[in-house]
Amino acid sequence: MIKKPDIKIPLVTWRDGRPRFFPAPDLRRNFGLKGENLQHPDGTWFSIDECIAWSAAKQQELAALRQKTREISQAKRRRAGLQYARAAGLPTLAHLISDFCEKNPRMLGKEIREGRKVRRPLKPQTAQGYRETARLIEQLENGRFWEELAAAFTPRNMALLLDQVEIRHGLSQARRARSFLSQVYKFAIKNDKARSNPVSHMEDSLPVAPPRVRFGEIDEMRILVETCDVVGRPEVGDIVTQGVWFGQRQADRLNLTYEQMSELGVLFRQGKKHGQPLLLPVSDIVDRRQKAAQERRRDWRVNWPHVNLDERQRRPFLAKHYQHLFREICIAAAFGIWRLQDGSLASPLPKGYRITKFKLVSTLTVVSNQPEGEPVIQPTPSLEDFRDQDLRDTAVTWLALAGCEVTEIAAITGHSLKSVNEIMKHYLGLHPDLARRAIGKLTAWYDLARG
Repeated sequence: MIKKPDIKIPLVTWRDGRPRFFPAPDLRRNFGLKGENLQHPDGTWFSIDECIAWSAAKQQELAALRQKTREISQAKRRRAGLQYARAAGLPTLAHLISDFCEKNPRMLGKEIREGRKVRRPLKPQTAQGYRETARLIEQLENGRFWEELAAAFTPRNMALLLDQVEIRHGLSQARRARSFLSQVYKFAIKNDKARSNPVSHMEDSLPVAPPRVRFGEIDEMRILVETCDVVGRPEVGDIVTQGVWFGQRQADRLNLTYEQMSELGVLFRQGKKHGQPLLLPVSDIVDRRQKAAQERRRDWRVNWPHVNLDERQRRPFLAKHYQHLFREICIAAAFGIWRLQDGSLASPLPKGYRITKFKLVSTLTVVSNQPEGEPVIQPTPSLEDFRDQDLRDTAVTWLALAGCEVTEIAAITGHSLKSVNEIMKHYLGLHPDLARRAIGKLTAWYDLARG
């Protein structure tokens, strides 16, 4: 008989001096495990070291199985609680949010009229943003908040939910979630689904994110547009150019139609300014790119009314798709583009970078080292954090650099005079050309006044 070792190894039982595994009843019942001899395919038994290694791996496997079982059990309990709540007529947060998204006329694009009370339907972008926030809350902590009873949300519990949103998604998203949940509870109170609004009773308010001050220099914008053309996405370059020369928001540019264009210019009706009309002349650079776009689409069978189209999909841009595409183009411009020996284009991204390949800019490949030779697009690191919203700030800055008055800037961008002055508080002190021009004007005035 083989002597039994003195060492104790978890999950390993020694019979006649040989290692075996005998699962406990709960392991048999819950996971269907069966006993086994710890031996190799050729019949030789595991050594003590091999038994220790097998035990460690088996314990990790069992831990993963138990964790999965706990998650399934928690999901079953949440579903059972949700079914109980439905049976008892107790609404959960999921019920309130679903009712708001599916039954609120304004979310469905309908106007509310009650006597002299009139409420316009929500803008499509606003409604879509609310739905995205709803999905974010649904996925938060595996649905723990989503399936909680609505009446259980005290101001303290609501603060906990928003704190988790901020930790995972940032301050801006937490502020959106707070605004959204407040609207959800107001709608629920009106429809007798809730008695109070926990958001309105929260003691602490979320801080306001500091204003983003970022405008593009001429060389930056030139390289960004050239990058769009080089990678085969000139339509994005068109939208970038319009952002600088029209100073309009992304949504207004993506929704621009030929009906808005005439010999006098382009008539923008801003979505966030209650339909404020702005008739803007078309600059030569915008006109040239527009004519080039029409030439590229001359053979298309479907004629869309939109000016800016996704030329790969041959349809109007989806906002999220455009944002991801714009992000990839900015990254490519930041790290530069080289043409390889086989004629393909490549951009060198550092190891461990947040993206490993260009998903939407399919003409670009990622390489680990900088290729030899002169780049097609010179690396411009400052564009890595550039956003589409910065194009509007760039327009304001360029107009100021061109010597435009505040009223002229407002006539182009659609800002109120107060907003333009607030923006210029940041930009006047940031761009040296503005300071030099101001000193020049002061010197000219002083010389003239002194005689």
